[in-house]
Amino acid sequence: MKHTIIISALFILVGRMETAVAQDEPQFSQYMAAPVLFNPGAAGLEDAWITSVHIRSQWVNIPGAPQTQALISQLPVYRLRGGISLQVANDQVGQQQTTRAVGGYSWHLPVGKATLGLGVYGGIAARTLDGSKLIAPQGSYESVVDHNDNLLPTTLETAI
Repeated sequence: MKHTIIISALFILVGRMETAVAQDEPQFSQYMAAPVLFNPGAAGLEDAWITSVHIRSQWVNIPGAPQTQALISQLPVYRLRGGISLQVANDQVGQQQTTRAVGGYSWHLPVGKATLGLGVYGGIAARTLDGSKLIAPQGSYESVVDHNDNLLPTTLETAI
């Protein structure tokens, strides 16, 4: 009976997922500068309130080159035996812009002399696509792609 309840709950949770975005996260190097950006379990492990700003410009002076900005803040919350984090990021790649706000919680478990941080995070994202910049001036692109397709946006489109 217990396994049936767990399996049913799993199917309900998976069935409620509307979209999944794989490999669509903003890319940053220098993991050690902001581990919370990649791992919500790292929030509050430093025993201090830490706020940082990260900016990345790739392929400078090329139109549509990826640009990313992120504001990350984390602090320990001793009453909750963990830490909390807040991330606000803006990612511009070509004609697509994504703005995210993410909050996270990390539960800290002492393991010998070390501390294990188990984290979870969730948030909201707004995605914008400027379809007017996707249209070729003549309306077609070497007879390969028909840009007069009704499904392609011709104006600024935003989704949350």
